[in-house]
Amino acid sequence: MYGLHFEQLRRAGDNTQIKLQASYFYSSARLRYKGELYGKLDHLNLFKLGIDVGRKNQHLDWTLGINSYHSFIDDDSYFDIWPFSAWDAFLAHRSRIKRFHINSCSPFAGLLYHSASPDAEGPAFWGAISYHHHFMESDILLKNRKVVLYPFLFSYESIKFDVSEDLDAHLEIKPKFCYRYSGGEIELEITQLLPLKWHKILDYDGGEPSQGPGKKTKQWGGTQARLNLNFLF
Repeated sequence: MYGLHFEQLRRAGDNTQIKLQASYFYSSARLRYKGELYGKLDHLNLFKLGIDVGRKNQHLDWTLGINSYHSFIDDDSYFDIWPFSAWDAFLAHRSRIKRFHINSCSPFAGLLYHSASPDAEGPAFWGAISYHHHFMESDILLKNRKVVLYPFLFSYESIKFDVSEDLDAHLEIKPKFCYRYSGGEIELEITQLLPLKWHKILDYDGGEPSQGPGKKTKQWGGTQARLNLNFLF
């Protein structure tokens, strides 16, 4: 695995800055069990590109930007469940990744309020709110080979995966309370993530959504609180 990262920061005026980030990662893996190679994952690529513009003021800062990700595999890879004993030979099968493409783009906008300068002693309050919109698409195709009559006859089935979230955007709210003194500082930071599903809100007809018996769903978002004690030596 290796990667490259580029970051450039430019100032436009006294308080406005433009930041550009670009990253590339490449990875390959070999899976072994008891000295036998039973799987590989080749040529996994990840590109990331981000740009944002921000302005710092006495109490209220703002930022606008966009982040994009592109991940793909440019060669066939496979996960192999191959014989480790004589009995396993009749059940061995292989899953091959035929296509793997994930594209994601997220524009965002944020505001940050701070009651005091970062170096001032005494109580201080920070409040940040940011909106992130999500555009995502994926194209993942797996071919599963199953043994019908080993080692002469096999069957194949295609499985498509969609890893995109059922989410249009999310809102992030981060209040932080701080007290600074000569020997350090105490911070209480709270993070609230609110998922936004505009397509369901706009199509809502007033009825209650129904779920099948025993069906469980995952809820995106949540609240996190963190207390930091920092000491200066």
